[in-house]
Amino acid sequence: MPSDVNRLTLIRSGIVLIFMCCAYTRAWGQSTEPARTAATVQVPEYPDSAQGLTSLAQDVLAAISKGDTALTNAYMKALILPNPDSWFADAFEKDLARESAAEYTEITPSLPMILTASFRNIKESGASVVKAYRFESTCDPEMDGNIIVLLSMRKRGKPLYEVRFSGGDVDRAIWAFAYVDGGFRYIGNTRLGFGSRLKELVRTASATDSQPKPDDSNRLRVKVGGNVAAAKITHQVPPIYPSAAKENHVQGTVVLHAIIGPDGAVQQIQVKQGPCMLDEAAIRAVRQWRYSPTLINGKPVEVDTTISVIFTLSY
Repeated sequence: MPSDVNRLTLIRSGIVLIFMCCAYTRAWGQSTEPARTAATVQVPEYPDSAQGLTSLAQDVLAAISKGDTALTNAYMKALILPNPDSWFADAFEKDLARESAAEYTEITPSLPMILTASFRNIKESGASVVKAYRFESTCDPEMDGNIIVLLSMRKRGKPLYEVRFSGGDVDRAIWAFAYVDGGFRYIGNTRLGFGSRLKELVRTASATDSQPKPDDSNRLRVKVGGNVAAAKITHQVPPIYPSAAKENHVQGTVVLHAIIGPDGAVQQIQVKQGPCMLDEAAIRAVRQWRYSPTLINGKPVEVDTTISVIFTLSY
């Protein structure tokens, strides 16, 4: 950091040079304050709201545009989740919490650099419109089927945020943020939900297309119809009908896009269509389903398929 370099230079130059510099400074009325660093720059406080995160993102882009490295670094440092273990344990179900906390801790040293690159790339691409969204309920018209998966795995309904950038050649988003200990924190690009490693997904958090992608070269995947996959179910948990949906007489079919792992466990889910009040119940049920492995030349492979979960009210 600049402060460390300055101290090292002064030590090497000797005590005499220090006194000379101080005398020169006093004579000309110049400041003796140390260079600004991320540790000395104060980041403003922002309210726990969509507008608050919008303002933060706009200020980050402004700092990058001005070339204010110290302020940019201060923002990136402030966005780091302070206690990943306790926060993830309190926010999400056990398995997701444990895996996410471990991976977040592992990637933390690189996060400031990754986030800076993401914001800088967005700025250089010509973003002129910045808008943040706060997601609490799975029934939100601004929410896509991927975000619903993560929200369905919360324990306490903690709101999550996404920042979207548009204008020029830009149509991107950075997901996800949470408001923790009085400030916004980046919790990782967990858009795909469970079964995906943070240290792989974080590389694609609004980054350039030239960034390395997770290596799928050794994974075999076949696409099969929903009826074919359904015939291989070995353990099926029925969904719990949401009381709010019952009270509002909501019924219908939730269609999910799913990846079934070589071991028969459901690894990824994306909501394709269906009544939003039934989405979360469908996801929670299907995540517990198990299938017999699909074999190609005797080797188990991943299966790309659709799953339909039907909700019907009995009157």
